[in-house]
Amino acid sequence: MYVTFFMTTKSEKTEKLISKEIEKISFLQNINIDRNDNTKYRITFTYDNWHKVIYEVSQFSESFGKEWIRTGNIDFELSLWTNKPTLDNVNAIDINVYDIRSELMEN
Repeated sequence: MYVTFFMTTKSEKTEKLISKEIEKISFLQNINIDRNDNTKYRITFTYDNWHKVIYEVSQFSESFGKEWIRTGNIDFELSLWTNKPTLDNVNAIDINVYDIRSELMEN
C-alpha cells in the first residue's frame, strides 16, 4: 500500500511540521517516506485492515484541512483534496491512498 501526500508550500517551517506529523501516524507499519522537492511525499507501508487505513487517513487529513473532496473507488483507493488547508503558506493538499494488493490481483 502507498499514500501520496502533495501540498503546495514554499515555507520550510510548514514543510517540517508536516514531515513530523506524517512520521507520527500511528497506524503505519514498516513506514518509508520519500520526499520530492519538499512538496510531495510518497509513503509506503504495510497494514492489516484496509477499512482502518481509510478511516485513519480521513481522520489524519482533518488535522491539515477542512472541506475535503473525496473521490475514488473506496474498495481499493481513496483520494482526498482540499483548497482549504489549516496550515500557513499552503494553498492546497492532495492525499491519495492506494491498495497495491488490488493492482496485483488485476495483473
